[in-house]
Amino acid sequence: MQSLKDLLGLLLIAAIIIFGSACSSDDDNAGNQNESLAKGKYGLVINEGGFQQGNASLGLFDKDTREYNPNFFQSISGSPLGDIFQSIYFRNETAYLVVNNSSTIEILNLNPLKHLGSITDLPSPRYMTTRDGFGYVSNLFGNVISVVGLEEMRVISTMDFPGWSEEMIWLENDLLVSCPSCPGLYLIDVEAQMIIDSVATGPNSSFLRKLPNGNILSFSTGSFDGEILPSLLLLDEELNKLDRREIAPMGFIGAFELDESQSRFLYFDGDLMFIEVNDDHLSTPQTLFNVDELTSAYGLSLNSNGQIFLTNARDFNSIGEIIVYDKDGMLLDRFEAGVVPSAVVEY
Repeated sequence: MQSLKDLLGLLLIAAIIIFGSACSSDDDNAGNQNESLAKGKYGLVINEGGFQQGNASLGLFDKDTREYNPNFFQSISGSPLGDIFQSIYFRNETAYLVVNNSSTIEILNLNPLKHLGSITDLPSPRYMTTRDGFGYVSNLFGNVISVVGLEEMRVISTMDFPGWSEEMIWLENDLLVSCPSCPGLYLIDVEAQMIIDSVATGPNSSFLRKLPNGNILSFSTGSFDGEILPSLLLLDEELNKLDRREIAPMGFIGAFELDESQSRFLYFDGDLMFIEVNDDHLSTPQTLFNVDELTSAYGLSLNSNGQIFLTNARDFNSIGEIIVYDKDGMLLDRFEAGVVPSAVVEY
């Protein structure tokens, strides 16, 4: 009888432990749902991951404490992000995470933190923008731009496009889209869903920005064989060419961005270089500061404080690194990120 009492006691203790753990887990989950991401305090790190390895990740970098959470998305959603994390698009307090090789866009609410769902049935999404309740998604394959109903969180139609569609900007109510494979820029009337204008660029035109004065800056990385050099193109709002600057690189230029003033185009070419962007003129390349810490520069990002983030992809298979500088080139920080880090996006 004593052994039976012992057994019943053990079973009762086990039941209490299991019940207590279940309650604790529920409370923790409820707490996570009430947390939010304060604007201006964090950088979201895009870790592309290795091709067909399914190890893409969204990291979270606290700019004050310099703490880094390598699996921010997974900690909210409970599942991995997917294969090849390409870009982030913000709409109010919602982040759209474009996952190229998984053909999905994961949707995160940032206040409170919650995984809202996924947009699927995309050919090979690259970038996203929104207007009037619709999302427009560029694609590597399929020769289409996908149109997404934001409330429905699904693809509702597609617009024909002449090739690989990449970065996009709005020119009033029309959408200007870069086409690396064409190569060129194409202006689309989204209501009529048709191309109404275009301008030729150099091969592999991907980078596309609208400047504060209304002009447009487009960067092409050139041909893969090196016969056609990378080039920076300055256009007015009517897509007339104002200036063009060729760049003779020491190596492959994979890291480039506008600085926080949007008056200088920065790019990595062994050292960090820049080209002044004036109203109708592009300056010759100049050295901003020397960089000795990188083995494989892959991405370049800047925040509103003028801090510069260079990503080191290393061997494009193992964990990469983020290196942080001030605008004068002083090394501020460096930390391990994820596999193939490509950008630090300020929220």
